Amino acid sequence: MRLVARYRAALLAGALGAALGTAAAAPPEDGFVERAGERIPTVLEPAGLEAPLRLNGVGVFSKFIFDIYVAALYLPEPSRSPEAIITANDRPRRLELRFVYRRIDGDRFIRRFRDHVEESLDGEYRRVMMEAVAGSRDLQLFGTDIVAGDVIAYQYRPGRGTRIEYNGEQVAHVEDPTYFEALLAMWIGEKAPDKGLKAALLGID
Repeated sequence: MRLVARYRAALLAGALGAALGTAAAAPPEDGFVERAGERIPTVLEPAGLEAPLRLNGVGVFSKFIFDIYVAALYLPEPSRSPEAIITANDRPRRLELRFVYRRIDGDRFIRRFRDHVEESLDGEYRRVMMEAVAGSRDLQLFGTDIVAGDVIAYQYRPGRGTRIEYNGEQVAHVEDPTYFEALLAMWIGEKAPDKGLKAALLGID
């Protein structure tokens, strides 16, 4: 049951986060950058990939005076083009959410999810994201809280789809590449609600 709840949390985390806060860009250099007390590696070597991924940009989600989580986008090479990043299905990509707020109530994910998807996504992206969450899981049963120290990651591999990780453990897999496109569009797409965070993930000051 806990694993099912983690899956729901992972799928819904983006909807909550992209609606919350402010962000700051950081130039990716070998080593680490620090945001909201988190040390973010600038180079990753995820299992199953032939080449490392490099930090494209990093930002902090905040609400009022509270930092919620740090978001980091990793690509094979830097890009400032949202469209190119979103549609690069022939290249691996990774999005990480490192939570720093003490606790986020699980029910809030449900309340924010549908509103945010409708706000940031249209057409096929909206359909795919809704189906990925609601098609195999009952949103009304979601109740897992997210706490400081939790890490949710989305790892896309060409031809394999999206591996969803919760604290390093795979909790779900979505084969449709459109899912990862929709996920990225929630942060860096044309209708992404937080323009500061969008700029940060694109590495733009």
